[in-house]
Amino acid sequence: MKNVSTDHKLKERVKELKCLYAISKAAWEEDHDMPIFLSKTLSILPEAMQFPNFAEASINLGKDAFDTPGFSKCKTLLTVPLLVGRKKYGFIKIGYRPVLKGVIKKQSFLPEERKLIKMVARELSLYIKHASIEEEKRKLQMQLQHSERLAFVGELSAGIAHELNEPFGRILGFAQLIKKSGGIESTAR
Repeated sequence: MKNVSTDHKLKERVKELKCLYAISKAAWEEDHDMPIFLSKTLSILPEAMQFPNFAEASINLGKDAFDTPGFSKCKTLLTVPLLVGRKKYGFIKIGYRPVLKGVIKKQSFLPEERKLIKMVARELSLYIKHASIEEEKRKLQMQLQHSERLAFVGELSAGIAHELNEPFGRILGFAQLIKKSGGIESTAR
């Protein structure tokens, strides 16, 4: 017969695995839609915590902040940076709102929860890096298309200029010959 502590630990690990799976699934489904992916991640994270009814989450990316509704009331916080190599994209925070005394004896994070948040931060960082690479690729493609259009307009303009310069050159040449030949009336000149 298992003791209560083992059952509790097992349930906590199952919640963490479900969290990781749900975040992976959200990343797959929302391939390039960062705000929707982050919103889904925020709704998933609190459920993996030891006290999900009191847990809140926040993700900050540069100037953008995404929070669950009660995050501002959190007193106990765990903050993990979103890093890829040495580049910092932002940070993720998990917190617990204050609760009535006696309901929860200790509002702290389990070592496993800390590991989970670090894993989630690593996955988020990779997703953000991938999304930024895709955005940069899209911008470069747009610049290339713009350059190609400008090159086409340049070629078209050169062709038109050549087509116009050819007859104008002949007209100018004949006008100069007539002028040099002399004996031209003033109106013709």
